Amino acid sequence: MTNITSNSRWGIKFAVSNLTAILGILSGINSTTAVEAPQTDVKIPKSISEIEITETSASSLQPTHQEISQNTTPKSEAEPDIELDVTEKLLNQPVFSPFRREGTVKDSTRPIYVITGEEMEAQGARSVREALKFLPGVLPDGTVGTEPHALSNQFIRGSNGEQVLILLDGRPINNLGSGRFDLSEFTTNNIERVEVLPGGGSTLYGSDAIGGVINIITRRPTKDKITTDAKIDFGSYGLNQQSIQSSGKTGNIGWVVGYNRTQGKYNYPFSIPEVNFRGVRKNNDVLYNNFNVKLEADLDKRNTLTLSSLYLGKEQGVPGGVPILVPQFGQGSGNVLTDRNRKYTDQVLSDLTWNSKLGKGNDSLLTARFYTDFINTRFDSNSITIPPQFNRRFETKQSSYGFQGTHSWQFSKNQSVVYGFDYRNVNVASSAVRFTTGVKTPNYDDSIGQGAIFARYEIGLIPSIKLNLGLRQDFNTLANASATSPSVGAKWDISNSTTIRANYIRNFRVPTVANLFNLNPTNIGNPNLKPEKGDSFDIGIDQKLGDIGLLRLTFSKITYLTQLPLNLFVQLLMESLELGKILA
Repeated sequence: MTNITSNSRWGIKFAVSNLTAILGILSGINSTTAVEAPQTDVKIPKSISEIEITETSASSLQPTHQEISQNTTPKSEAEPDIELDVTEKLLNQPVFSPFRREGTVKDSTRPIYVITGEEMEAQGARSVREALKFLPGVLPDGTVGTEPHALSNQFIRGSNGEQVLILLDGRPINNLGSGRFDLSEFTTNNIERVEVLPGGGSTLYGSDAIGGVINIITRRPTKDKITTDAKIDFGSYGLNQQSIQSSGKTGNIGWVVGYNRTQGKYNYPFSIPEVNFRGVRKNNDVLYNNFNVKLEADLDKRNTLTLSSLYLGKEQGVPGGVPILVPQFGQGSGNVLTDRNRKYTDQVLSDLTWNSKLGKGNDSLLTARFYTDFINTRFDSNSITIPPQFNRRFETKQSSYGFQGTHSWQFSKNQSVVYGFDYRNVNVASSAVRFTTGVKTPNYDDSIGQGAIFARYEIGLIPSIKLNLGLRQDFNTLANASATSPSVGAKWDISNSTTIRANYIRNFRVPTVANLFNLNPTNIGNPNLKPEKGDSFDIGIDQKLGDIGLLRLTFSKITYLTQLPLNLFVQLLMESLELGKILA
């Protein structure tokens, strides 16, 4: 249910409520026992499905797979049976996002959903955008095509792509020009898992986390052996994919190095009977060239240094849309099909991370990270030929760097704290160049600096009740763009099979550079915009279904006040109306 009410002259207040039911259940028998058999290999596959039902979306499935293999030789005595508990598998999945440290699903007061790299491979997901289809609570497709390279625009609990924070190994990568990040850029060959945390996340992660957080966790080096995987895939519509990944550890140095090349044409026939159209979708090809490298050095038994870098390169055709001429100025009246529009993306995402275990135990971890990113996108518009001077190239270049410092400390049996600081500086420039004259027109060229201190405290009041309190103070180089984000969460284990949980978080989102400073005549920025601010609530119950599954029911509500950027036409219209009132 969505309620929209006018709140101020330039502001709109949104309220989005959802009731979500999640069911994780084993297909087939309730439990499985692996028993030793002489000279036999036994493999027992299992699958888990998670289904979400909301008021406005169809069911989503999250299959997971568990496989146990046993190689044995005859023995006089049988080994103990191995019990496979699907419920515990769900609850003990490792996650980072709800705590800003390593934890498990059952430790979180927030509902969180995970898809692993093995599950992505089993489902045939070629990009992170495709992988998100199998997670409940998120709509990743946006409105531009259904192919693997189609642009993604994540919708979580009624929020849009600008209000969902994208993390790479726990640090932000959202484009501060547009506010989004296209998850179709990430191929899945280097992904360990993807976590989706619905609801606000500003207390731990700051701006943009109004609707939720998506955290992409990349693979770490294998410790016990050196592995090399090479794959070649072919498919319909000209799909061909080659990838190679090497992982291992020698002495104190571990590594993951990989390359993925994916190409496809995706020219297929289609029709739109409503407008009497039938044709072939042309200029819909794509070429990925993605590289990844991660080096992990054990400085000693308690200190680790990790260098990670990703190169994401993608070239694709942009076929455009079918023109719909009725109504005359309707939504599809400006569509144009073209075989000449092209989009190019080059991204380099790098970070250096130091982990240090403090003291003599494993209950205190200090993490320091420096990261730097370079993101370049180019769109060649050749669809308008009359007059030809309107054909242009649109370029956006973003460079950013940031620091993170986090200390996670379990200072007693039932108490822990996570605290630290964040800083990120982003410069982004956008311009348009006419092909015929070479004249360059700037749209915007500016930077934003964001800093914050934060803390999250967790206590077990009694063994069955846990409470967490969080607070974050953000600072910004923009006027009136600082924010305070408190949070509180609780979970109560009523019994061994039933848990009640509840959360509240205060959220915010800083306007993008385009919202503030865009000079495009059709979308003039408004430098007086203030951050969106709002509240996120959720309450739910988790019910174990014996050993075969987990039922999760969640009611959530997100409200926020947004300040809309006004283009020049709207500003002039409002000014003329105000002038008319004065003259009257």
